[in-house]
Amino acid sequence: MEKHEETRYVKRTQKDYSMSFKLQIVQEIERGELTVTK
Repeated sequence: MEKHEETRYVKRTQKDYSMSFKLQIVQEIERGELTVTK
């Protein structure tokens, strides 16, 4: 029998933001209040 690694828990290095926060940022970008710079 093969041993499978646990895939339910993945250590994240990136913060999980709430959906409402993400939508707020998207709306600000669409209105031109925020810009993406490189």
